[in-house]
Amino acid sequence: MTKVETFLATKPLYYTTFDPLRIQEAYASIRHALVVPPIVHIIGTNGKGTTGRFLAQLLGQQHLKVGHYTSPHIHRMHERIAIDGEPIDDAALTAAFERLNALLSPRWQEALSYFEYTTLLAMVAFEGCDWVVLEAGLGGEYDATSVFDNRLTVVTPIGMDHEAFLGDTLEAIATTKINAVKRFALLGLQERVVYDTLIGVLDAKHIPYVVTAAILDEAVEALSLPSYLKENMQLALTAARIVGFEHFDVKALKVLEGRFMQLGERVIVDVGHNVLAAKRLTQNLSKERKVILLYNSYLDKDFEAILTHFVPYVVRVEIVPIEDARIVPRATLEESLERLGIPHAPFMGLDTASHYVVFGSFKVAEYFLHYWEQHHQHG
Repeated sequence: MTKVETFLATKPLYYTTFDPLRIQEAYASIRHALVVPPIVHIIGTNGKGTTGRFLAQLLGQQHLKVGHYTSPHIHRMHERIAIDGEPIDDAALTAAFERLNALLSPRWQEALSYFEYTTLLAMVAFEGCDWVVLEAGLGGEYDATSVFDNRLTVVTPIGMDHEAFLGDTLEAIATTKINAVKRFALLGLQERVVYDTLIGVLDAKHIPYVVTAAILDEAVEALSLPSYLKENMQLALTAARIVGFEHFDVKALKVLEGRFMQLGERVIVDVGHNVLAAKRLTQNLSKERKVILLYNSYLDKDFEAILTHFVPYVVRVEIVPIEDARIVPRATLEESLERLGIPHAPFMGLDTASHYVVFGSFKVAEYFLHYWEQHHQHG
């Protein structure tokens, strides 16, 4: 591990006691020394990572240097801080770390959470960029990424997730997210109740907005991608046009790792982990060719509702072994599977004939991709 990773390993991913002033005060203490490029802020529940990566590439096609901050990561934290489409290297990460710690007081070095610290670290790393695509973590209004000014806020589809932090209704979640908007909003495709909430807040604040078209550009429609990835690409295209650019090659765009990712001919890996993600992914499966679902979930997810969407598409669920205190107890997950009438077994490896979908969390994707690298790189 680098000394950056060693330092971050001492920090909690989040705090049970939430203090929105912590990141605001920490950033205020160093903002005078930072050169912050123009920012497009990405908020929402699903599709932030792919929309952000598509947008970063579209801006890169304009011969610009572009930073993209995303979370969480699959393999190493370097993936969170990408410049021109590539994860930051050790040398650049270490340089940003040393510069940030030279600016931050020891109080803030210790007090900031993992996500708060890496957000500031990314902005230091991005100082030489022409544009930054900045993806929110789990919130909006009080998210660490919301301390920075921006030119545009892109709102990807909003659904139920992180209810303990954001609220237990779609209206509450949509409200806390849309309160992050500062200047101008681009609204992605949403459920009607979400649209009504978003537009109500924006109108009350007199903030202008645009709603993305439901009709895709012909060049996007022609691509061989799941429907929701095409919608994310269309949203990114619209964002790139709003900030002043016109000429793009969508065929050259690459999908972020772990998003409806094809491995060989029989495996799809997706980092989705909530009900909306399950709904959108299963819309791209076939009831005629059922799959084995490789799955596990964090305890705070509505895993039974998630699994309900897979019932018509799976022959069985194989539970991926994840060592993490936040993972649902296996017996609890098995009870849900039995209530749904889904056969289940522990994951022991791939057979040579079945088709598989890997789904449930970034941890599940990380486990499986490591397994694939060890056993099935050529399959």
